[in-house]
Amino acid sequence: MNSNNIIELISEKIRENPDSPLFLSLASELKKQDRLEEAIETLIEGLKKNPEYLPARIALAKLYKENHMDSEYVKELEKILQRDSNQISVRKMIADYYKNKGLIEEAIKHYKEILILTPYDKEAYSFINNHSNNMKTQSTKEPTLVQESAVDYSYDKKVFSETSDIDFDGELLKIEKLSSEQRYKEALLVAESILLKIPSHKKALQKREELKYLIKLINKPKESAIKRLRNFKIALIKLYFRSRFEI
Repeated sequence: MNSNNIIELISEKIRENPDSPLFLSLASELKKQDRLEEAIETLIEGLKKNPEYLPARIALAKLYKENHMDSEYVKELEKILQRDSNQISVRKMIADYYKNKGLIEEAIKHYKEILILTPYDKEAYSFINNHSNNMKTQSTKEPTLVQESAVDYSYDKKVFSETSDIDFDGELLKIEKLSSEQRYKEALLVAESILLKIPSHKKALQKREELKYLIKLINKPKESAIKRLRNFKIALIKLYFRSRFEI
């Protein structure tokens, strides 16, 4: 199945159910065709009906960045952090943006927040300490951000290497199994257990957000939730089999 057919199929499903989260898949297919403006508009419209759908907000922010819309990129990241200030991946995105723009104090502010959430983050720790000499030239009347960080976050480098290679393959497989059985709350607990050990674990973060969204969907009126889930699954199954057996 080519990209145009997939776009048409997803668009049809969205027309049938305008509240469907499939708008993110549609935006992804449009992006593959370099139709960035259409992808952005699709995400904006979809988020009006699904404002808490975090993966879509992150996708929108990334599209803004690709389209050199820096102001919109930062605003979208800030919207996410206003909803959930513990989003490490989003916090890193905005910290990296300020770092690349040379806005050191703004970058440090966000890297400090990252270290509070995940004390073993090498990049945040290194950035703060590498800029400590520059900050020391400022007024000594009150401690600088970097001086505070040097006191609060002096971690043993050995700990970094000990925690960076943990895969949690067994736990991730368990999440998939529980999800396939629609035991979403149990799957969420497994994802949370991974994040207690490694708060920046990307796969666990992604699974947590997906499961939170599904649970929220289920907690809506029962009939509506079942209908949405059924339509969502049907669309995914059709996409899979059409691409799998297309000659």
